[in-house]
Formats: sequence, C-alpha cells, structure tokens
Amino acid sequence: MAKLDILYQELIDVGFERYDYTDSVFFRQHGYQPFVMTFQLAKNYKMEINEQRDHAMLFKAEKKPYDCNFRSYMQLNSKEDIQMTLAVFGFANQAKKLNGGKEVDNG
Repeated sequence: MAKLDILYQELIDVGFERYDYTDSVFFRQHGYQPFVMTFQLAKNYKMEINEQRDHAMLFKAEKKPYDCNFRSYMQLNSKEDIQMTLAVFGFANQAKKLNGGKEVDNG
C-alpha cells in the first residue's frame, strides 16, 4: 500500500478526479503515463495526490484565472492530513467517509 495508506477507489468515492497527462520522458522511464488525483477545495485552492499516493499537495492560486495559476502551498503527508484539510474547507462528509464513517477529530 502507498505511504498515505489510502486506496485509489477511496479517493474516487469522496470526489477526487483523475487527471492524466502526457510525459514522454516519464513514459520511456516507467512504461506508463503519469496521472494525479485532484480535488477542488475552493475557487483558488485544490489538492493533488500523485499516482503513487505517497503524498498530497495543497495548491493555492495566486491570481486569476484561478484554474491555472496555482503554486505549491503545503505538502500533506498522511491520510489524517487529507481528512483534516477536507474538513477545514467544508467537506466534512468526505473527510468522514475517508475516516471509515467516523467524525474527524480536530484535536
């Protein structure tokens, strides 16, 4: 299992979308095209998880158009970090779903 201890299907079930992209160098090295799983948290915030699911990144758009001016904001290193980020941005039901149906404890 990946470092985040999260399954691909779990991400799909809570609303993450898969974005495939073409990278010929990556393809020559690994034999497949890379992808990321994305979740739009707010107009200018999104979360991305790479195909290995070893970490997630929180991105913030600095200026309009918000769909393409993102910069790295924070790395999330655990499933709990992802759950808390979802909850903070108002996606409590998705956070709960990732937590096996239990409320997310915000400490």
